[in-house]
Amino acid sequence: MILLLGASLALQSFKNAHDVDFGFRPDHVLIASVDLDLQGYNEQSGRQFIRTLRERLKGLPGVTAVSYANSIPLSLNRQQAFVIPQGSELVEGSDRPIVGYNVVGPDYSTAMGTSLLQGRGFSPADGTDGPPVALINETFAKKFWP
Repeated sequence: MILLLGASLALQSFKNAHDVDFGFRPDHVLIASVDLDLQGYNEQSGRQFIRTLRERLKGLPGVTAVSYANSIPLSLNRQQAFVIPQGSELVEGSDRPIVGYNVVGPDYSTAMGTSLLQGRGFSPADGTDGPPVALINETFAKKFWP
């Protein structure tokens, strides 16, 4: 009886986990990990490698979007930073807000199957030479610009 109860609870937990909306589409996504530093690339040659790789992958049959990211959703590799949005002031003695962030490339939203509520996604024109750009989630927007 205990084994049947345990198996039933395990199956229910699996079903509940399967039905969770992650905010992205995990099916039909291929993930590969590349460490360009280990391969001897410097920043400039690494950027060129990524551009060339993206173009070649986009040309493959069935590929609809290609992008890159420092970390993948639900991974343990997380980056965090303190933020103070422009126009806001840090009150003395209060905690500085900490947010998680990820560095991603053009077409990331398309590749991950996420939709933008406002604004635009990243484009190849967004880079180190231009002004900084960011995508934020709805929770961030409500917290800092209610």
